[in-house]
Amino acid sequence: MNAIAKMVVVSVVSAVVVFAGCKAKESPPIEPNAQNAQQDQSPPSREQSVPSPALEIDLRYMGRPIQEFTSAEPVFSLNNRDTGERAIRPRIEYRDGHHTIQELAAGNYVLFVSINANPDNPERYPGYPGDFFHMDSRLSIAAAGGVRLDVDLQQVIHLTLPQDNGSIMEQWGQRAQEMIAFAAPVEFAWDALADGVLYDFSIDRMQSEPFKALERSVVKKATQATRVSLNLAPSEDNEFYLFRLDATNGALPIGGIVTHGQRGYGTDFRFRVK
Repeated sequence: MNAIAKMVVVSVVSAVVVFAGCKAKESPPIEPNAQNAQQDQSPPSREQSVPSPALEIDLRYMGRPIQEFTSAEPVFSLNNRDTGERAIRPRIEYRDGHHTIQELAAGNYVLFVSINANPDNPERYPGYPGDFFHMDSRLSIAAAGGVRLDVDLQQVIHLTLPQDNGSIMEQWGQRAQEMIAFAAPVEFAWDALADGVLYDFSIDRMQSEPFKALERSVVKKATQATRVSLNLAPSEDNEFYLFRLDATNGALPIGGIVTHGQRGYGTDFRFRVK
């Protein structure tokens, strides 16, 4: 996966912010005449008095409400696929893990969520080890609203070897010859997310210029261990390896690695072998 340009939550591109909760100024009440007093004094229907919210979201992790894992408030951001507006930050109403966006223009969107659950880490999307994130939920908002969404979050896995992803990573984003390099066998290690979690990892052999895959799944395995040693062949000129790591609990994805550099972030780890 290509390194993705740095975003504040999603992107550094300026966004149009849609504010929710604004009400039109009400007209003064009209005194009913005797003939229609009973009709005019009847309470309005629920549809008239309480319009449906545009979007209601419940956040979960490992199938359970996110508030069981962190009290940190999530950050929601949307891209409008119809207008091209990016990093839209609507006003959110929070209550017991339930999140409501009252007003959002009708259209097609992509939703991003991040939670800075570890305040010791930098607050950068999509997060550092211990933080929670969700990428690329596509949804459509009708003019009448009423969309409900259950979002399964993932947690950023803390990679400790061969390089620590807990901060800005040295030589991140460089072309092949300038990438960080290690001697074989290359040791990979990460912190466990929970008991019984299955970790899927893979390594592809890549070409730097022009960018393309030379060999998919040089290594591809699943394990409950949190440390592996891989005997990889030395990298040729203009080549590097791409490592991916994901975690599942049963059939539910619950984690993945995120790497950060000075110029952006990625969801893989790139390196060379000496």
